[in-house]
Amino acid sequence: MKLKDINREDMLRAIAECDVLGRAAFLKKYGFKPGKRFFIVYNRLRYDSKAIVGVAAGLSASEFSGGAATIGPVCRRCDLTLKEIKQ
Repeated sequence: MKLKDINREDMLRAIAECDVLGRAAFLKKYGFKPGKRFFIVYNRLRYDSKAIVGVAAGLSASEFSGGAATIGPVCRRCDLTLKEIKQ
């Protein structure tokens, strides 16, 4: 699936799986690294943006780049909040 084809249901499915598995297990299962700067905020919880979008699209970490320019349009289309969090 391409990033432009992701819908809100795809994103929420990935978020739900992350909730069930826990962050570390979710990232390990799909081969993503923890987010450094941009996070999806949903129900007041933070999620690694690239991992959520990647799982929603069925893409690996090496198949697309993260960051606001890539992830932002997906989040806006799916009515989800992308937040820059400096750690």
